[in-house]
Amino acid sequence: MSYDRFQEDYERIFRLTCQVENIQAAVSPTPVVPAMKERFPEVSEAVRLSYQRTNLFEVGQQKYEEKSVYFVDSNFFEFFSYTLAKGDRHLALDQPQSVIISEKMAQKYFGSHDPMGQLIKMDDKDDLVVTGILAEPVYPSHLQFDFLIPMSYLARTERDLREHVWDNFNYYSYVKLTKPISNTQELQELSNKINQLFIENEPDLKVHFFLQPLDRIHLHSDFLGDVAGHGDIQYVYIFLFTAIFILLIACINFMNLSTARAARRAREVGFRKVVGAHRLQLIGQFLTESTLIAFISLLIAVGIILLALPTFNQVTGQHFGIRNLDPRYITGILGLTFFIGILAGSYPAFYLSKFEPGQVFSLQKESGGSHQYLRNGLVIVQFVFSIILIIGTLTVHQQQLFIRDRNLGFDQENLVYMPLRGPIKNNQDALRASLAENHLTAQYALVGELPTYLTNATIDIDWEGKNPEEQVLFSNMDVDEHFLNVFQMHIKAGRTFSVDFKTDDRKYIVNEKALEIMNMDAEQAIGKKFRMWDGEGTIVGVIKDFHFKPIQQPIDPMVLRYQKNGQYAVIRTSAGKTDQVISALEKISQKLNPAYPFDYGFLDQDLANLYQSEKILGRLVKVFALLAIFISCLGLFGLSAFLAERRKKEISIRKVVGASVTSVVILLVKDFTKPIWLAMILALPLGFWIVNKWLENFAYHTPLHWWVFMLACISAWVIALFTVSFETLRAAFAHPSKALQNE
Repeated sequence: MSYDRFQEDYERIFRLTCQVENIQAAVSPTPVVPAMKERFPEVSEAVRLSYQRTNLFEVGQQKYEEKSVYFVDSNFFEFFSYTLAKGDRHLALDQPQSVIISEKMAQKYFGSHDPMGQLIKMDDKDDLVVTGILAEPVYPSHLQFDFLIPMSYLARTERDLREHVWDNFNYYSYVKLTKPISNTQELQELSNKINQLFIENEPDLKVHFFLQPLDRIHLHSDFLGDVAGHGDIQYVYIFLFTAIFILLIACINFMNLSTARAARRAREVGFRKVVGAHRLQLIGQFLTESTLIAFISLLIAVGIILLALPTFNQVTGQHFGIRNLDPRYITGILGLTFFIGILAGSYPAFYLSKFEPGQVFSLQKESGGSHQYLRNGLVIVQFVFSIILIIGTLTVHQQQLFIRDRNLGFDQENLVYMPLRGPIKNNQDALRASLAENHLTAQYALVGELPTYLTNATIDIDWEGKNPEEQVLFSNMDVDEHFLNVFQMHIKAGRTFSVDFKTDDRKYIVNEKALEIMNMDAEQAIGKKFRMWDGEGTIVGVIKDFHFKPIQQPIDPMVLRYQKNGQYAVIRTSAGKTDQVISALEKISQKLNPAYPFDYGFLDQDLANLYQSEKILGRLVKVFALLAIFISCLGLFGLSAFLAERRKKEISIRKVVGASVTSVVILLVKDFTKPIWLAMILALPLGFWIVNKWLENFAYHTPLHWWVFMLACISAWVIALFTVSFETLRAAFAHPSKALQNE
């Protein structure tokens, strides 16, 4: 929640995002930022960033491919508050062939030597001079980078930066306003001005721009082309409410057991009032006790956190730490602890302090009657929370199984890919020959992008019969003639690409979703004229829909374009031959791409990584559910022990007059039966609503099975039954003489 708030004037900084049809993107055209600064008096400063997926860096014999590389405008350090451990932040980005590196990269490439002024070769061609060392950020930021290179370097090769290209959305754009704006209407007015500016320069495209506050980017971004590693506010809310549930369960335990022990504490209250204590003094005493317990619990919790944090970070893939905790949060934690102490102790304090000395000896009867309803109500609330958490755990698990088993429209197993960078990218004829001559790699395809999280999309689309006023966003992918075979996709009509057809560079294949948009059936589409930005051609094939994004998102209309060369070589391996295939690929890479380190990946692993958040959520919800149930059972165990103790004389008399152990057990268990049943009745609709809202985040999700809710209720019932059974059986089997010997 504190991401980017360390930036000076963060309230005035916004990122420019845009929406095309139903797709929201984090990127914008390069000319929009300079134009805004020039035209709009509300904009005091602006900066652009361009993220590079992978670059090769080399110092001496050390050579690595790095992924945290950004090209930035020269005013980057005037705009943002990042600091340099070494170098002049005002001059470090002035020269095109300069580079700023992080302290981690300085250690990696230069060790104990001073990196300042040293050369780093990038992409096996240009030498960059190190002009600054980034200080490690103390507070979290949505931007994570190890290399910053001036945008002027990129301008030498990118037409977007040399010319005013308004229809290419490749840059992150940030603006700093002259004053903070929190009013939605004012932000909308400024967004409307940006929209008008875009229309003036690109009237044919229907694009709407929005300003996103800097401190909302990390947790409120799931946009096309967004920076990697952003969070999800929904998961924050899930964990927040789960923590509140568990805290309330613990508070209810304290209140329940405190009121159950009222008879013992009432004597103390009576004696204190006899010697002159006032009710307010007694309330203060009980609240002080509960608050002190809360702060002792806080100290124990901090110790547990310190011990468990490494494991937690390993499970979640995060880097949380107490050392860099914002002081405001420490104050908040102390305040919350105080509030919890007051909340947990409030009812016992007011309940116990009301007794007068003369009431003390009649308390046992009273507490057994009127306050039983309160205790039952608190037990109901506890188990409502616990059952909801069990339902949530089972639903998350079912969704994970659904993701694992869902047919993606292609066979993801046994697919190894090799990124094509450096000389091999420009020598793909030799690559194809090398792949084809080895039986291990002969089943290959060259593709422009992997169908895991496809980001390429265009609205520059036209087809025969299209309404000129209609604007549709099509995902697009460059593939060769082997693509459908290697990925084992299915043609619904027409044919795939082939080297036997010399004009296939002007042919297209579309998916079933595209046919819905085009209002055609598969057979009708074959032979229809189709135009993309690179020219007009015809549709030669229709493929069945396949997933090329996470299943949180629906399948979009897709067009495949024939390209002989690609950015990735994808090889289908035979079972048990994967290691041999990787070895063969490494030899090909060393032969054709000696300057670049060999790199490869597995498509099924990349797909699994798309759902890492769901896996983490599943693990943590399981832990929280178990914790909630454990705390509830502790309270139930203590309450059952107390009630069994309070009723031991009644039980003994019943046994003397002939009651069986079974009837005594039923009598005692019955006290807890109704609250658990009522908890089930309340938890089922609440649980259904909560998990249904979570599943709405997925375009495709598991159905809500009735047995999930049944299993959650049965689990809670069985756990509660076992919890109270121990003390119940002990009381039922106790000899009557022990309880009645003093009567």
